[in-house]
Amino acid sequence: DPQRFSTGTPREVASSVERAWSVAPTAERIVQDCMAIPGRVDKIVAAKGVAVPDIAFRTGRRALSAKGDRELKAPPRKRQRKASHSAPLLHPDAQQSWDDRAAAPVE
Repeated sequence: DPQRFSTGTPREVASSVERAWSVAPTAERIVQDCMAIPGRVDKIVAAKGVAVPDIAFRTGRRALSAKGDRELKAPPRKRQRKASHSAPLLHPDAQQSWDDRAAAPVE
């Protein structure tokens, strides 16, 4: 199936990655992430390569508790995760699978 995101062979992996990258990340997000690197590197160098506690590598819903009252020190547990309020950005080849999954009865 040409719409499947397969990783069976190097050629299938390349096809899957190219199709996924056509949707996300956006060019704006790539620029944003790249522009943040120099400031972070300067802080790491100033700290002589040890952990820099004031660099927030997680932002948004993943950095905060579900109540939003504190910053998490480790990845959130299932009960700590916030639900997403919008549908994910999907590649057109993945849309049918998403629709089928959404229509499936909950077990």
